[in-house]
Amino acid sequence: MQKLVNGLLLLCLVCGMISAQQPNTGTATMRVNGVFGPAYPITNVQMPRGLDQNLFIQGIPNAPFSTWASLGLFPAGAQTAFGILDIDILTFGVELLSGVTTASGTYILNIPLPATTPIGASAAVQTILADPTSASGGTLTAASGLVVVQGLTVTPITFTGSEPGLFGTLFNYPSGMTFPFYDATFTRMYVNSDGHCSFSGNNGDFTPTPTEFRTGPSRVAPFWTDMNPSYGGSVTVTVDQSPLTPFPTVTVDWVNMAEWSNTGSQHTFQLVLNMLTGDITVNHSPFNGAMIYDQLMGLTPGQSKLPPPPNNQWSAQKNLSALPITPIVGLPNEAFWEWYGIPGAQMPFYTGPPNPWDMAGSSTSFLCLNNIGNPGSNGTYYYGT
Repeated sequence: MQKLVNGLLLLCLVCGMISAQQPNTGTATMRVNGVFGPAYPITNVQMPRGLDQNLFIQGIPNAPFSTWASLGLFPAGAQTAFGILDIDILTFGVELLSGVTTASGTYILNIPLPATTPIGASAAVQTILADPTSASGGTLTAASGLVVVQGLTVTPITFTGSEPGLFGTLFNYPSGMTFPFYDATFTRMYVNSDGHCSFSGNNGDFTPTPTEFRTGPSRVAPFWTDMNPSYGGSVTVTVDQSPLTPFPTVTVDWVNMAEWSNTGSQHTFQLVLNMLTGDITVNHSPFNGAMIYDQLMGLTPGQSKLPPPPNNQWSAQKNLSALPITPIVGLPNEAFWEWYGIPGAQMPFYTGPPNPWDMAGSSTSFLCLNNIGNPGSNGTYYYGT
């Protein structure tokens, strides 16, 4: 393989420049993040920072190969015996990796790209593979021009104050990103250690009740109850603006959250916000069992808002565990909620009928819809499923 590479470098020095057009072929193919071409060379392959980048090489079985990187593509390709070289390895070229294809002729590698990589950073890559069907003994793949774009940003959330009743921590969405929720659109949210995120205001209430859910701020509550992050739990917000995903999302993860004073088990659950459509997904770990206290799950416009007449009354409790089987179409400003608890026992704040927690291992979606306007304006309602 080294002889092939040395020959390639030598030919670059003596051959003239031509129109750049080296394609991927049956004996020499390279794809970065699934981009195959044509046109060739492949340009503007997006590499979301903070994510693994996928490199796929295909040639004949058990073929040695060498992948090279440069600062950019040749303005015009250099004709060689191995095909057209479309990356500028003479100005600044380094061997990125070398290896051998498998018995099926493929080589796959996922390469992590640090989240701190500058947006807009660029490079170009091209691979040469041993190819006994070629007179020169090797064939070049198509070249790919790469550019770093926004991907995943993970922010650990910290809380100030004393337990119980910590107020939420303000999280501002990235510039230009908004979240439609009921009849309003928000540029930030408050992430609370007690298992909820609020939008229209902050809140430190650690005793969930339907009345407080109705009168408090607009919020989504995957698992509103009295928890304490001081016993090894963590809360993070992950913003995914990767072009590899269909929609930008903001995900809040509560991991191994202890109950207040660390008296019970630990709880892991997740909230996913689709920033374009307004859709909401709540995921619970299979091991996210009941609290020793009561808990409330759902979403609400808060602020004592009610559906329009003639249905202008507070929404009745719903069986959220049944939504995947029996979906519910809500009304504008209709809340979806369920309050879980056992009267007496260790749940002094719970006053409803016996309703044990049954959402462990579940995934519940609330699709944001509007028949008369855009999500986040009057008329927005949710389809729970």
